[in-house]
Amino acid sequence: MRPKKKKTPAPPAPKRFQLLSLHRQAEENGRNWLDCAAEMNEQIVTCDGFESCIIGIANRFGMEPVVAYDYDKCIALLVSRDGMSEEEAVKFFEFNTLGAWVGEGTPVFISTVPP
Repeated sequence: MRPKKKKTPAPPAPKRFQLLSLHRQAEENGRNWLDCAAEMNEQIVTCDGFESCIIGIANRFGMEPVVAYDYDKCIALLVSRDGMSEEEAVKFFEFNTLGAWVGEGTPVFISTVPP
């Protein structure tokens, strides 16, 4: 008789895949996916008031995933919500938000380009 092989547990999924599936799990449980992501990765940082500008999660080699924002949407939000001119919004945003380093979980701001 052969001895039974021990079953080794599967390795945990990489954080990237955990965060992507997190969105689906949060929806199924009626929770905000960012709250769930923050529970998984305590370093995730969000920008208050810019939730509608989030476009996803950015993955960086050797670093934890971070929240990704659409730069142009952030500027448009400041113009429409706060009544700033576009120039004022860019100056304000680049100094107060883009220029803020709050650790490894600092969000990224993506400028999209046409295809």
